Amino acid sequence: MRDKPPCEVCRVLRKLEGREPDCENCLPPLWRENEEVVMVFNAVQGQVITAGQRNEVVDVNHVSIHEAMSVYKVKDRRDCFEHVVKLFHDLRSEDGVQ
Repeated sequence: MRDKPPCEVCRVLRKLEGREPDCENCLPPLWRENEEVVMVFNAVQGQVITAGQRNEVVDVNHVSIHEAMSVYKVKDRRDCFEHVVKLFHDLRSEDGVQ
C-alpha cells in the first residue's frame, strides 16, 4: 500500500488518461472480521493527539475510538480498539513516520 497513490489522486490521474479507476480491484478484499475495525478507523483517523512545538502527531485519539465504537455498536470493543491503534501506527510507519 505504501506505493499506492491516495484514491483522490488515482481518480484524477485515471480521468486525465481517459480511463475509469478500478477501485474495486485496487485493494485486497476486506475480511468480514475486520469490517468493524475499518469502519471505526475511517471515522477516527483524523482525530489525532499532537505534541511539541511542531504539533507532531503522536497517537490517534483513544476517546474518539471509544466513541466511534459506541456509535457503531461494536461487539468486541477491546479487540477493535487494539486493532485500530495498531492500524494507525502501522500506516504511519509505512509512510516513514515513527
